Amino acid sequence: MLSVILQNEFTKRTEELSSNILVTMTTLLRRASYIIVNQSSIPVLFKRVVQGEDSANARVLQRAEAAQSLLRVMAKHAPALFKAHVGELCKLTADENKGVVVELAVMALANVVKWDEKIGGNVDKYVYLLSFPLHQFAFYHDDRCC
Repeated sequence: MLSVILQNEFTKRTEELSSNILVTMTTLLRRASYIIVNQSSIPVLFKRVVQGEDSANARVLQRAEAAQSLLRVMAKHAPALFKAHVGELCKLTADENKGVVVELAVMALANVVKWDEKIGGNVDKYVYLLSFPLHQFAFYHDDRCC
């Protein structure tokens, strides 16, 4: 809601300054901002992935796949969004029965640690407790997604 208000304000002020650049500036604003997701949507997206693993309903599975895609893109291209959720991501890695959720959480943790190395000390103790394949994935994953 707030981002829409800010975008409208930006559009209004840009049009007042120069209507010739309005199209270019609104395109730049849309490409530079996260309209679909933000920090508060991360727990909801993980919840949808968990629901998709436990369900056979086609609609729930479709939502889970969409959430997985968004989380993969966010983990790769915007790890800063996950910084506030490091504790929750560490908890998600504890349940190895939920493979996709653990994979997404480890991917997000790995990219957050690469983005901000100060967080690494807090995450290391949890990641070392994971099984070897997940540990290996966390530190050596290449551009597997996207």
